[in-house]
Amino acid sequence: MNFFKILWGISLHFLHSVSSQTIPEFDWASVRCPQSALETLPTPTYGYSGGLFTVCTELIFNAPAVEIYHALLDFQAYSSFSSFVIGIELPPQVRKTPDDVFLGLEMTFTTRGIFPIINTTSLEIVTFMEDSTDGGYMMTSWRYDDKLGGMFSRSEHPSILVEQSDGTTR
Repeated sequence: MNFFKILWGISLHFLHSVSSQTIPEFDWASVRCPQSALETLPTPTYGYSGGLFTVCTELIFNAPAVEIYHALLDFQAYSSFSSFVIGIELPPQVRKTPDDVFLGLEMTFTTRGIFPIINTTSLEIVTFMEDSTDGGYMMTSWRYDDKLGGMFSRSEHPSILVEQSDGTTR
């Protein structure tokens, strides 16, 4: 299914202290990939502050936002469609995704391709879940946790889904 090609906005942040996990006030439905390589995008945890670079992709899916939203949170299925994320270890209380996914969920991603020959792992934490289009968008996000309070590396992976008038989703 095409909606398994994930809309990912990845912002990597360094040496920035965050005092709360509340989402900054942004018009998330209007966030688009930047035109300049020097621009960064906001994330739910870090806002615009401290961004070093952004990797962003915009796709149009021939599916409603809710289907894509659920696919993004179906972590148990990632290895069936992703050649990069080859496994996700979930805690025992998460028996079925996306149904059992919750804010603060900690999971370990196993990835292939960052370094030749070896697989890597990273601790990721679900930071935001908006499952209603009442605000003009749906969004889910998770961030990397370096276990050092983000002192050396911070990244967050928001996926912003905006339904279009023709039934597609951006």
